[in-house]
Amino acid sequence: MMLKLLDQTGYKRFLLYFIPVFFYCFASYWLNRLMMPTITIWSVLGFEVVFIAICAGFALIVNLALSPRWWYVGCLLLVLFSFVASVMAYHYIYGVMPFWGMSITKTEVDFNQREFAQNCILGLFRAFTYGVLYVVLRRLKEESKQRIEELKQRLEAERIARKLAEERNHYLMSLLTAEMYPHFIKNGLNMLGGMAVRHNDTRMLESVLDLESLLDYSNERIRDINQVVNVNKELKRVQRLIRLIRRQLGSDSVVLYGSKGVKTAYLIPPFVLITIVENAMKYGVISEACPLRINVAYSDGSFLFTCYNRKKKGSPTVPSSKIGLNNITRRLNMLLRDRFELHIQDEAEDYTVSLKLT
Repeated sequence: MMLKLLDQTGYKRFLLYFIPVFFYCFASYWLNRLMMPTITIWSVLGFEVVFIAICAGFALIVNLALSPRWWYVGCLLLVLFSFVASVMAYHYIYGVMPFWGMSITKTEVDFNQREFAQNCILGLFRAFTYGVLYVVLRRLKEESKQRIEELKQRLEAERIARKLAEERNHYLMSLLTAEMYPHFIKNGLNMLGGMAVRHNDTRMLESVLDLESLLDYSNERIRDINQVVNVNKELKRVQRLIRLIRRQLGSDSVVLYGSKGVKTAYLIPPFVLITIVENAMKYGVISEACPLRINVAYSDGSFLFTCYNRKKKGSPTVPSSKIGLNNITRRLNMLLRDRFELHIQDEAEDYTVSLKLT
């Protein structure tokens, strides 16, 4: 029970103070017995408790005297405390201790004022020395802890700097590698375009040109420091994607695109509208009977984009990971904050996404 209590209150600190004090009192007792064989342990303890208290008082005052701001107060208190401690020591040794049956002086020897003054000065000097040693050791310990803490912080800062440098190099290598992908893809599209020209395939050539336009738009956004684009610029690429869907399915009626109102410039993160349409194309049913419906509406102070599609029945061949919608939601929150409203209606047969910009 005692060890548990000491562990909760910090037994290491307790032992750090208890062990030196115990050995000091033990040594003081046996040294006093050499001069006074009749002295009791309680007399020694009664004196040493007060002496240790005086040492603690000197330590507090010395610590104050060593401060740059209050040194003069500390010096004044040092003189005053020495005088008060001397007077109290006289009354304690010759008044209080005999009253409680304790004595550290030879009773048969008369009081000698000069001898008491010498012992008092020697005792105060000892107490002052112990107080100074305590303050110095405590400050050395605090400086050591501070240096260790500074070293830990410096090592942690260096570790974080190395980690950031590694991540920066990783992202730089990833970016440099990613810059090569559009280059090869565009070369491949150019090859397909050349084949379409040689075979006089107009539809294939138009599809390749639309894909190149989307690829160029992607490359522009990667290199552009601006994180938002004009919504009308995004809509031009949406129309390119719509043309690709119509050519793929062989009918213009598979996608119904409507726009009303006067075009106004609104800012939007790139590929938000394209991703919405691409998700509808990937997971929805698009046909003349169930067309993909895209409506754009400009009004005073707002822009509304709506994409509606019929859902595929049964289990989808490609499970939805919702990475695209989660991505655009996060980017809208980061860049537009309270200037947008995104609503998703996931019903039994229909799926509708509405994005309003203000």
